[in-house]
Amino acid sequence: MQVDSFDHIYQSYFDPVYRYVLSLSGSSQIAEEITQETFFKAIGSLDQFQGKSSLKSWLCAIAKNLWLSEQRKKKDMPIDDALPLSDPSIGPEEAIVRQDESMRIHRLLHHHASNQRESRFQPSSPRLL
Repeated sequence: MQVDSFDHIYQSYFDPVYRYVLSLSGSSQIAEEITQETFFKAIGSLDQFQGKSSLKSWLCAIAKNLWLSEQRKKKDMPIDDALPLSDPSIGPEEAIVRQDESMRIHRLLHHHASNQRESRFQPSSPRLL
C-alpha cells in the first residue's frame, strides 16, 4: 500500500473511528490510544479487507475488538488500577484539561498536514501558456 493512500484513509476515517471509540469508552485518552492502535493494525492487515463492508465499518470493527480486548484485561485488574491518571500528581480536572489540550493539538496537526498536502498539488503561481 502506498503511503499517500494510507494517509488519505487515516485523514478520512480518524474522526469517525475516534468518535465511535469515545462512545464506547467515555474517555478521550482511551479513544485516542485505541484509534491509533486501530490504524496501526489496519496497516498490517489491509490486504485482508475483503470489501464486504465499508472501510469505515471494518475500521470500527477493529477498534471495537481492541476496546473489548482492553476491557477483558481490565476485568482482572483491581479497580484502582483500571483507569490510572497520566500523571498521578495532578487531579482529575487537570487531567481532563490536559486531555482536551492534547486533542486540540492533535486536530490542529491533522488540519495542518491536510493543508500541506493540498498545497503540494496546487501550483504556487498561475501558469502562462
